[in-house]
Amino acid sequence: MYRNSGTMYFQFGGVEPLPEYEARQFLHHALHVRSLRIVYSNHFHLLSVLPNETCIFPRLLSLSTDQDLNRYLHLFLSHTLCRGVLPVTHTDLISVSARCAALEELSIKSSFRNIAADGQVLFDSIRLCKGLVALVCPPLDWTTWEHLSNLPTLRTLEIWDDLCPLVWCNLNIAPFLDVTRLYFHTRTAAYIVAVTQHLEFSSLNQFEMDVSRLPWAEAELLFHALSRYFHTLPSPLNVTIP
Repeated sequence: MYRNSGTMYFQFGGVEPLPEYEARQFLHHALHVRSLRIVYSNHFHLLSVLPNETCIFPRLLSLSTDQDLNRYLHLFLSHTLCRGVLPVTHTDLISVSARCAALEELSIKSSFRNIAADGQVLFDSIRLCKGLVALVCPPLDWTTWEHLSNLPTLRTLEIWDDLCPLVWCNLNIAPFLDVTRLYFHTRTAAYIVAVTQHLEFSSLNQFEMDVSRLPWAEAELLFHALSRYFHTLPSPLNVTIP
């Protein structure tokens, strides 16, 4: 273990799993941890002595990881967790929504590995979230958009990739009254066009998109859909297209 600029770093090498008395000491000190970033996940076996349902950091507010935590995810799901940054749509993602009622920020900047299975897990999980302020995730279906339109807390939406095509269905989706920032990172503009054609963002003041390929036909549809925002919004719309 070493310290740098107020941050503690842990390195494990050739260490056996914690004996029971050291595990109790570890859990005692873990009570004071509020923010955690996990870069490597190949040493979780050191915690094998802990009960399966133990949350290691019961007062954790922020969890960020570059690794798929697999069967260890539950160890970090505190009831106080407000911010979660995950690398993929975890198979047990729904447990994050179910256990972390205080969750305000959820970020998953990745594509679906399995569109049908991962998509359903993501949609079901987001629909359990009642207080999201910022959401970053792979593309959503219309039913999940409908759920989000009824969240008064939501301010920021970022959609990464576009592997889930949107075919319009007649849902009663309310205007997004409080969303101020909308960002898309996609291969084409088709998903963006579908969203901007059918959804209303009455408080939007920042629109950004990063599109790999933008043929003229899609560009024309996109700017036609965006044009209504320039006339109806109470403040100027900042549009960024790299």
